[in-house]
Amino acid sequence: IIKKICYTTVPHMRYHSSQYHTRNSNKLVHDHFAIVAMKRTSTVLALFQMLLLVQMASADVTSTDIATSTDPASPELLEKTWTVSAASLDKLEIHVAGNVFVDHDTSLQSDAQVVAKVVMRASSSKLLDAVDVTDIGGDSDTGVRLHYKNQQVHVEGLVMTQVLLSKPKSLLAVSATNTQNVVLGDNVVLGDKTARLHFSTHGKGHIFVGSTTASFDVRSVGVVVSGDGGIQFQSASLKVAEDVVLSLVGAGHVAVLAEDKFVANKVESAVAGTGKVFVQTPGLQADTLVTEIVENGEVSYATEGTCNSEKIRLAGEGSVNAASIVCKNADVSILGIGEVVVQATERLSATLLLTGSVRYVNTRPKSIQSSGLVLESSIKQAQANPIAKYSPLTPPNRAATAVFLTVEAANNDDSPYIHVRPAVATGMRLQNLSASLPESMSALVLFEVAIGAMAFVAVSVFKFQQRRIRNKYQTLLP
Repeated sequence: IIKKICYTTVPHMRYHSSQYHTRNSNKLVHDHFAIVAMKRTSTVLALFQMLLLVQMASADVTSTDIATSTDPASPELLEKTWTVSAASLDKLEIHVAGNVFVDHDTSLQSDAQVVAKVVMRASSSKLLDAVDVTDIGGDSDTGVRLHYKNQQVHVEGLVMTQVLLSKPKSLLAVSATNTQNVVLGDNVVLGDKTARLHFSTHGKGHIFVGSTTASFDVRSVGVVVSGDGGIQFQSASLKVAEDVVLSLVGAGHVAVLAEDKFVANKVESAVAGTGKVFVQTPGLQADTLVTEIVENGEVSYATEGTCNSEKIRLAGEGSVNAASIVCKNADVSILGIGEVVVQATERLSATLLLTGSVRYVNTRPKSIQSSGLVLESSIKQAQANPIAKYSPLTPPNRAATAVFLTVEAANNDDSPYIHVRPAVATGMRLQNLSASLPESMSALVLFEVAIGAMAFVAVSVFKFQQRRIRNKYQTLLP
């Protein structure tokens, strides 16, 4: 065996004396096993370091018993607190009912291990018992999920949640389902040049990001809305090194607002349904604008800006208003009866099928190219510059809201069936009214009152939406 190792390792020594050969063979054997041992030790250390990193990345969550609320503004409520210990926290998944407020709390820095506290207040202990806070897991990033346990629950009551973060500007991603509103306070979203921000909501809830005084200089931004809810991203200035991708499925809305300027390499808006996307700033600077709409959604870019190239694709009855953005080249494709308004200085290319229309504002582009079934009136100068003005929504007050919650246990431990609907204040008072009415007329009166209340709310919501977004027109510049 020694000879084999020796000859295999150092063939040029096989003709030396046997004594020299044996002595060096022993040394080679020793070195060989030393190298093997070092490699195994390195492997063990590497595995240990990986396990240590995973352990550090995962979050440890502890909770308190249900107690009386410590908030002087709501002493009548009950309270439960979850404490999250980890090296960092950059993701939040929120799947609980009511309004959720995310803030930075410097007092948590007294404990180096604590990265966040989740405080939920409710009028019913069943609402608190139904909730759990767990580690997301799955990668090296750290995040927690606020969700309902996989158990049967049917309860009505008031509820509000507050997430307190120990470190400022730490969040990269926030997703919400079943919530009414998620309000991200100042100093909670990471804003450095390496950050890839991502916000998503499913259902009827809204996410409020930033404020008119916040500035962001990040690598990329992704916004996803599915359902009737929305995401409002406000800033004093927004600078994105790579892409801003705004995706909307349903009848919701996405609004990206910058008070001063909005600079990005590429801004892409995609709508499937009847939703609306608003990009509003007095100074948009983008190399590329890409807009895609299926069905009759709307995308509006306002109020001033420039781009190198613009690509617009419509299928259905959608509309794109990019009249305020001066682009060098614009490429438009419409399948259906959609409408597009652009401002191109060099080339305007249009492919039309059916009765879609393309309008350009101010000076005629140097080159207009058309293909498809294009009528003479399909491409022409606009008579006015349409401006869709978006009025920013105001975040909700920090107060508990009334909800009806139904949770049905499922086979999958992580995914119970959840149905949440807000309880109008008048609806909560109906129970007290029912007790005071005669038994023979209670059900009928309650039914009529409920129908009247729902009709009033529906009309009010419709009028509010009509007032919120107004189409204004201004005369073209000569």
